[in-house]
Amino acid sequence: VEDDQPALHRALESLLDARRPSVRLKLRYLHPSGQMLWIEQTMWRPDPQTKAPSQPPSGPRVMAMLRDATQEQLTANALREYEDRFRMLFHAAPIGVVVSDLDGHAVEVNRTFCRMLGYEAEELRRMSYEKVTHPEIDNQLAVVIGCQGAVNLCP
Repeated sequence: VEDDQPALHRALESLLDARRPSVRLKLRYLHPSGQMLWIEQTMWRPDPQTKAPSQPPSGPRVMAMLRDATQEQLTANALREYEDRFRMLFHAAPIGVVVSDLDGHAVEVNRTFCRMLGYEAEELRRMSYEKVTHPEIDNQLAVVIGCQGAVNLCP
């Protein structure tokens, strides 16, 4: 794909100028069927002392190994879109949402949760849930957290 040509040229230049021993990059190629393929290329300059019978007698050489990375790239793109959508919904939610670790520390909080409690997000991340909850709720949360994976055994 034409948009990827500058990246390929920069990679080849860095190899031929001996700035880098090898380069790995993903480039898009258009298959004759019209399908866009993502190809991961690893390129390097072979040792000039080693010559294979099919190699030209002189001049700079670059070896390349190519791998179809289309499915991997499509999966990564889909995951990135899902994460972006989740992040937007999380932060725009009209209800307070908090993600916490098992020790009760906030890992992520949304703006609504911050407004509800009157704290900045960074302040909440430094606190445990005990600092912002009523003691009765503390006891209920401790029971739930203590029953990880064994919910049917909880009182």
